[in-house]
Amino acid sequence: MSLPFNLTQEYPIYRDTDSSLQIIVNNTSDETLLFKVLTSKQMAQNLLLNQIIFPVRPRSFEKLFASYKTPCREPTPRIVFQSIIIGDQDPVLFDTLQDTRKRAWESQVSTCKENGAYFELQMPINFIDGQKPNHQNPELKNLQLKDKLRDMQEKIAKKEAEISKIENEVFSQLKILNRDQAIISQGQNKIKQSKNKLQNSKSFGNIKYTHTLGFVAIVLGVVLGYKFR
Repeated sequence: MSLPFNLTQEYPIYRDTDSSLQIIVNNTSDETLLFKVLTSKQMAQNLLLNQIIFPVRPRSFEKLFASYKTPCREPTPRIVFQSIIIGDQDPVLFDTLQDTRKRAWESQVSTCKENGAYFELQMPINFIDGQKPNHQNPELKNLQLKDKLRDMQEKIAKKEAEISKIENEVFSQLKILNRDQAIISQGQNKIKQSKNKLQNSKSFGNIKYTHTLGFVAIVLGVVLGYKFR
């Protein structure tokens, strides 16, 4: 079975210079995926991730940021991405509550491994050997421009992540609002139906009462007529 997601490192980082690592986690499936990110104990000293367990909606992506600190002693630095399918569960909870993500992961990972809904991918980190060039060196103008471009891309990526977060929050609030409106509408319909039933019952009772009085009057008329004949 092919993986329901793919990973992209936005740009390489310098091995011997503190910097920021950015990875795009792209969900290519029609299911909501819950991810867990792991590193070796050695690499954990070099990478500070902004999130460890996070959801990605169907046909959507999430940007993972990590602060990279030198020195890196790992010979083959890599990050491990594990993923499970969380199906039709409300993604609003997973967007807002870290403890919900952790509980969901711990409770479902075994079942997902058994039924083939568990996936894992190791991603090597793309490094440029050495230190980030000194911007004062005129001979490295080309690299300076590339570094400026990377810095700009990093700022843009962070802004995009902020916008994406706001969009998700708005989407979540709209979903909650639509759900509440649907509940209110159902309640109003039930009240209307109850009123109609009550009105129909009253009308039927009046008709029945009228018919009964009419029948009694006829019987009395017949009896009295016979008596005074």
